[in-house]
Amino acid sequence: MTQRKQALHKICAGDFFNVDGSHGHPITCLATSITETTILARSITHQVNFEFDRETGIGKGEKYTLAGTISSAAQLPADIRETLAGLDRRYRAPDPGPLSKAEIRALAFIDDFYPQHPLPS
Repeated sequence: MTQRKQALHKICAGDFFNVDGSHGHPITCLATSITETTILARSITHQVNFEFDRETGIGKGEKYTLAGTISSAAQLPADIRETLAGLDRRYRAPDPGPLSKAEIRALAFIDDFYPQHPLPS
């Protein structure tokens, strides 16, 4: 098994990971369920459900014809993880309201962090 496949197989439900979106922008997802062949996940800010292949990391969203490839699954610091989990919960509400300073900081952190910690090729 390649290093990339090993890294993809280490993703667990509750983990955050980054996706290079087909629309040219990164997508941060939360793994919601894992099977032997599939990673089910939800994008944090748009709440789009995705299904990713655990062997390739390629997936697509259930709507908006969004697709992408998992580019990083590096473990985040605990405070960033907790803030993103709260942000995910908040974005599931009908009117999530403005971002807090901690949420802005967490989103800025992952914009730098994930590109510096890519999955192996």
